[in-house]
Amino acid sequence: MRPASSWRGGRRLPQLPVDRLPLIPLRGRGGGEITHRVSADAKTAGAYLGLLKELLADTGIEPPATVTHDGQSLPYIEQVVYRRGPITYIGILPRYFGGRYAPALLRMRNGEPTDRVLIEPEDYVTADVSLGVSGHIHDVRARKALGRIGSLQAPVTDGVALLYAVTPYEVTELRLSAPPKARPGQTLKVVLAVRADTGLPGDHVVHLRLVRPDGGEAVWARENLLTRNGRANWRPRLALNAPAGTWRVEAQDRISGQTASGEVVVGGR
Repeated sequence: MRPASSWRGGRRLPQLPVDRLPLIPLRGRGGGEITHRVSADAKTAGAYLGLLKELLADTGIEPPATVTHDGQSLPYIEQVVYRRGPITYIGILPRYFGGRYAPALLRMRNGEPTDRVLIEPEDYVTADVSLGVSGHIHDVRARKALGRIGSLQAPVTDGVALLYAVTPYEVTELRLSAPPKARPGQTLKVVLAVRADTGLPGDHVVHLRLVRPDGGEAVWARENLLTRNGRANWRPRLALNAPAGTWRVEAQDRISGQTASGEVVVGGR
């Protein structure tokens, strides 16, 4: 504790197996800082976790999701919730801070070949995940709609995040309209619409690509576009030396995985 620190209404950590018991300030003031860091064994870490759960319960804060394996809650799970209109995003990150405990790094310390530093299938456990909110659940990283379900199973390992989106509607379609013809140097107007089975969709992100007549991607045009209520216009500009032929516009909704495409015939200059 730095000399400039002061507080009111502190609490001692109960029954922590450390030599010195620090105080946790509930209402700090002044220009100092109060910190306490312990490189803990499992018993000490468990005591700190118990205290943290108690403090959070006192304030009415509860994690939205539960992540369990064989009926036991997995420790060191960070959760982040972001709401935008009718869409709720829930991010779950298992123990990103525990580099020295990661199975891949433990293998490296044991002298195994360096190619084993990569995450292996056996590093994962199948966890039962309940997101704590109702609606249509989407696996955002897999870009896959899972349906209106109460819980799900997911592979979990240290440092690999899970990201889910929950919507009150089902995404039924992604529509795309592109101009049938264009010239080199012209700006295209591509119209996008995310369709839902009920009501207006939220502000979805759509990933967009332009594919040249030879099948290669025009990577300079690649974009993640935020829609408003599922609608947006994309305006990529063709290069002055854009090759003649049939170009393809490809779009994918990043929540549901729905895709759409269109063709544009580019003529000579």
